[in-house]
Amino acid sequence: MGTPKILEGRYQVDTLLGVGGQGRVFRGHDLVTKKPVAIKLMDVDQEDNPEAVGLFIQEGRLAARIRDPHLVSALHFGVSDGQRFIIYDYIPRVAPLTSYLDRGRADPVRVCDLALQILDALDTLHEAGVVHQDVSPANCLWRERESGRLEVFLADLGCAASRTPITGAPRRTDDPMGTAYFMAPEMWDGEGHDHRADLWSLGAVMYVLLTGCEVDRGTDDEPLEIPAPALLVPTIPPAISDAVMGALVSVELRYPSAVAMAEAVRAAS
Repeated sequence: MGTPKILEGRYQVDTLLGVGGQGRVFRGHDLVTKKPVAIKLMDVDQEDNPEAVGLFIQEGRLAARIRDPHLVSALHFGVSDGQRFIIYDYIPRVAPLTSYLDRGRADPVRVCDLALQILDALDTLHEAGVVHQDVSPANCLWRERESGRLEVFLADLGCAASRTPITGAPRRTDDPMGTAYFMAPEMWDGEGHDHRADLWSLGAVMYVLLTGCEVDRGTDDEPLEIPAPALLVPTIPPAISDAVMGALVSVELRYPSAVAMAEAVRAAS
């Protein structure tokens, strides 16, 4: 067994937790504080890609600057022996919401509770001038508390767009950057988008949790009208179905803010 990799003489890289588009995430520990951490290492073959490097730098800075109980926060980021890294808070026993989907359709009230937690995180991001741009089941981490309540954390600011320029980050574009089935229509159109795109994405996450089906918008040539969740699963309360559909509409009709969407979801549940 080889010698453990240690970053900046402080952060020891241990067990692989997952693989993403830009790198790998490991469980590790801080040799100074003796606490566990999550360590994201950028793939070294991405170093020659200025956009990838810029996105990684931006992710580290945004995750370190913006704090919320339902955001996965960064503790430190930098470069050690040519290896770019981000040190994140380690949250035990979490898994992506994609794993929760394996259980089948979720209880509607529980879906609303999860959505409200994510909306808290989105409100914090939006107030800071940041659009997440990739709200999807893979980027929502959940765990079950002893009380039985599910707790959820929004992760991965690798695709985020910041209103305030960040040194070293790529220029903001309107090119699609998120996860296909969870991207707002205006992101596909390339006509410009804002924080309301995140609300559409969260509506799509709620939709799949409630129905077990991803949102089907058809194609550019044959667009489809999205059926309300209650039409697919009649046991879903109409008020919750309507709250979800309030996010899955054209941008001018959509909730104007995360706070407004939270009010609708809270009233429905």
